[in-house]
Amino acid sequence: MTLFDDILQHKFLMKTEFHNRAIAAFEIAHREDPHSEFSEGEAIPAEWLYTQRLVSRIKALRPDASEELLLAGYCQHLYRWEIARSDYPDGRNGYLEWRTFLAKYQSKKAAEILASAGFSEQTISRIRSITLKDNLHNDEEAQTLEDAVCLIFMEYYLEDFAAKNQHLEFKRILFKTMDKMSKGGIAEALKISFPEQIKEILKVIIR
Repeated sequence: MTLFDDILQHKFLMKTEFHNRAIAAFEIAHREDPHSEFSEGEAIPAEWLYTQRLVSRIKALRPDASEELLLAGYCQHLYRWEIARSDYPDGRNGYLEWRTFLAKYQSKKAAEILASAGFSEQTISRIRSITLKDNLHNDEEAQTLEDAVCLIFMEYYLEDFAAKNQHLEFKRILFKTMDKMSKGGIAEALKISFPEQIKEILKVIIR
């Protein structure tokens, strides 16, 4: 083995170590969520369950997903439960204020975890860009993350959302969700087994 090979192997091992450290730290953080959901008869911290579903969906959409894209999946709902929507005013302005603060808060927390794991500022910046979807329709990785987020919402949380909201509000949110997705993402959404009522609304939206 040449010196060059040694250097490459060392870099690979270091990158793997950084990745494993980050994943372990993200799991600890997500498991701190005080809210639980049941999956296959087991109570799991809600945001850890969400993260597992999201990363699995990213891998399904992009089997060749980069490390940065996968780590962006782990960043997506980081410490979300700490900043309650109810702490902000009702209505669109309150919602936007909450989302803006939440995005900055999560970005800061994620950067701290990634830096502690050993990642460079350049890598952290790229992960932040994917997570915040700074250039959604021109960044394939950001679009993949958005597709995965939308698909997880539709597959696991849409029915509950429909039950809690009036028909017009539900239709509006579903339209906005579909509007953020790529054609490939929409094609995957149509494979999900929805109740007939939701299927009919989807047909109207995608016409």
